Amino acid sequence: MRTLGNGLHAIAAILAGIALILGTSACSWFGSRQTNEPTPNGSTTPASKITVVATLNQWGSLAKQIGGNQVEVSSILSPDTTNAHSFEPNAKQVTQMRKAQVLLTNGAGYDTWADRSLPRNVTRVSVADTVGALDGDNPHLWFSRDARQAVARELTEVFSRLLPEHKAYFESNLKTWQSDEDELESQMRERSKSLKDPTYAATEDVAYYLMSDLGFRDVTPKGYAKAMLDGTEPDEKDIKAFSDLLQGRQTNLLINNPQQSAQTDATLTQAAHKASIPVIDITEQMPKDCKDLTSWIDTLSESIISKVSQEQEHEAASSPSPSVGTQQETPATK
Repeated sequence: MRTLGNGLHAIAAILAGIALILGTSACSWFGSRQTNEPTPNGSTTPASKITVVATLNQWGSLAKQIGGNQVEVSSILSPDTTNAHSFEPNAKQVTQMRKAQVLLTNGAGYDTWADRSLPRNVTRVSVADTVGALDGDNPHLWFSRDARQAVARELTEVFSRLLPEHKAYFESNLKTWQSDEDELESQMRERSKSLKDPTYAATEDVAYYLMSDLGFRDVTPKGYAKAMLDGTEPDEKDIKAFSDLLQGRQTNLLINNPQQSAQTDATLTQAAHKASIPVIDITEQMPKDCKDLTSWIDTLSESIISKVSQEQEHEAASSPSPSVGTQQETPATK
């Protein structure tokens, strides 16, 4: 595949809760950044706005950040979607997509239902096509720094072609968005400095690109990971290998996708909790309390790094000192 002591536990749990609260507030901080208003000479009536339909709400939020008040954006999949992989649009949603001027899709086999019977006058922006991803690649492209940057530039070009009189406005919004992304990347690098060779395992590969950008090493058992990518059920040997990894505390973190309701996932998350390994739930659609994609990633990265940092500190504190039980060699004993 191509891929672009109980007391300490209690304190760690309290700190993790505080970190999660702070992380949620980060959504509000990034989301509070508004797009620039167009100049008076560029004012238009609501009827002239570009109608954008995104298959995923996180990509829809990016389209709104670039398009500002010159676009009307709606999304098909939302946080309430149970399983994006088995989703099929209803008649109303199909009509919604066909009436769009711009259809923003993820691609890479994730939302193939959006490609059926589209009229020729719809401008389709495919994230996968923009970055060169193919069916069979990891499709969770919204967590890729490079994919977000490429799509933001592509949307700026598309909107500028459709409303050329507002090209400067769209380009200004792009610069504002890029500034937020640069700040996010800087924060992610700074937070990661506290970690030492961080590792993670995942019940589903939803956060592969995010964890890669954060500098984490994936230690998910290979057999399990292959079954996950192939969309098949892992066999008993692979599940046992994963359970053994968790029981042996051979990972700093377990990533779980709560939208996948397989019994195997529940078994593995229970094993992680029993071994006192932090578990982070990451959905495939942006939660309602995050206004945009940048703020969602900021919230996740802060929570992930906070929990793993606490886990590594606890692990270090629990390990015996190298000097314990060992006579220190001094000049007098040589």
